[in-house]
Amino acid sequence: MLLGLLGVVVAVYWPRVAHAGFAWDDWEKAAEATFWSAFGPFDAREAAYQPGLAALLPLPHLAFGDHPSLHLALASVLGVAMAFCVYLVLRELAVPAPISAAISVLALLFPWSDSVRLWATAGASQVSVSLLLIGVALALRGLTEPTSSGSRSRRWSLVAYVLSMLTYPVTPALVGASTLLYRLRVPWRRAWEWGRQDLVAAVLIGIYVRLATTKPAQSVGDQLDHAWTILEEWAALLAHAVMPFGDVPPGVVWACAAGVALAGWAALRRDDADSASNDRLTVGLALVAVGLAASLLAYVILVPAEAKYRPLAPGLYNRVGIAAGPGVATLVAGLAVTGVALLLRRGASRLAIDLAAAAVVTAIGVGWAGLVRDDEALWRRAAIESERVLAALNDPRLDIPDDAVVLTVGHPHSVAPGVPVFGASFDLDAAIKLRRGGEAPRAYPLDVPLACGPRRAVPIDSAIRDLPSPAYGALRIVDIERRRVWRVRSQADCRRLGPLVAGRIQTESVITTLLPAS
Repeated sequence: MLLGLLGVVVAVYWPRVAHAGFAWDDWEKAAEATFWSAFGPFDAREAAYQPGLAALLPLPHLAFGDHPSLHLALASVLGVAMAFCVYLVLRELAVPAPISAAISVLALLFPWSDSVRLWATAGASQVSVSLLLIGVALALRGLTEPTSSGSRSRRWSLVAYVLSMLTYPVTPALVGASTLLYRLRVPWRRAWEWGRQDLVAAVLIGIYVRLATTKPAQSVGDQLDHAWTILEEWAALLAHAVMPFGDVPPGVVWACAAGVALAGWAALRRDDADSASNDRLTVGLALVAVGLAASLLAYVILVPAEAKYRPLAPGLYNRVGIAAGPGVATLVAGLAVTGVALLLRRGASRLAIDLAAAAVVTAIGVGWAGLVRDDEALWRRAAIESERVLAALNDPRLDIPDDAVVLTVGHPHSVAPGVPVFGASFDLDAAIKLRRGGEAPRAYPLDVPLACGPRRAVPIDSAIRDLPSPAYGALRIVDIERRRVWRVRSQADCRRLGPLVAGRIQTESVITTLLPAS
């Protein structure tokens, strides 16, 4: 199984690894690991609410240095580990091996959180979902083991859950609802006996994260609006996941999916088919129910978060859907198993139904892989644009001194929504320090015109948080595309250059032609 998952990850994600580049937080994390602060390479602010991730993020930079291909290869390997954990959980639930394997492959491909394998920093968040799945597998095994062995499994499953929630806090809702999953193996009383412990842990850690987070709090009204957006996008995402080809309206897909599930339930009620078909109908409908609940719970946790975190968020923001991938994959496979079992009502063996359902899931996986490759091409384009910016800033002909403050124009800040080049106050500044070995000018992308004050230039209503207002004399404005630098010595210089600079600001480049696949 592991070899198969490795084959998939090489086939789909290798172009990104081969043409790698850092983006967004990658540069900041690399700089923190190179130029230590009082807390060493660790981010103390992040450690307050997700200590596991704060501990993990510097490690690849300490091990691999400034080699993005190695970082992205690690992200792919972590994806394989997560997908294999999905397989282990499904086998604990007695899901047939061919179907479990197909679901694991879908979980590895899931294009609605593919930034965790296309963006190095996000790759570490896969550890959180792997820990969750390990905890589930241990709990499922412990529920049916003798008391002593079961107690050990219980303790370790709780440890895995807690570590998962403290690594990347997108899993508490899933942990809190574990009773529903345990019920598939044991009676309600036994399931609740363990599930209530998980619920207490999830609630306590959820409260801790809410109190410790540095993310802005949302009003009740904003949270209600966000909840509705999440529900709408979750429904649209599921429809696209079931039918990734063409432009079929979500309502049509939902109607067909509901028809398959209801037909399967009715067929089980009639009990007029052979045992193999009925057995697989039971498996398929159980997978549909588990996948539906798990995917929704994975997104419900986002309700208190900022509006940009939603199921169909583009680019780097889709990382928050990482815990939904296994659930959506399970739902899709469940519909495939149910549909095949309905078609092969008589005379087909269990293995024949399993293989036919796995073939259907594989076809859907091809569609998912195509979506990933489209996203991958955008990330590779962003890496090329980033290198163009850094090459210009390091051009000796521009003669930019280390004590300068640089504002850059003439380059895109992103190649598509959520796929950044340089568009933050921390990424370009960290990147130029890394390329120059420490002593370097402070450098920031400029996204708005400048107001020319008496002593300094002030960006007007910048969307880039913490963009500085540089003093005259130190300020350089660099046009990346034209390889030109202007020194701004006074208010008069600023006013003279203002219209020219404003005309060279480019915040986003719309990519109409994708790069080749390799």
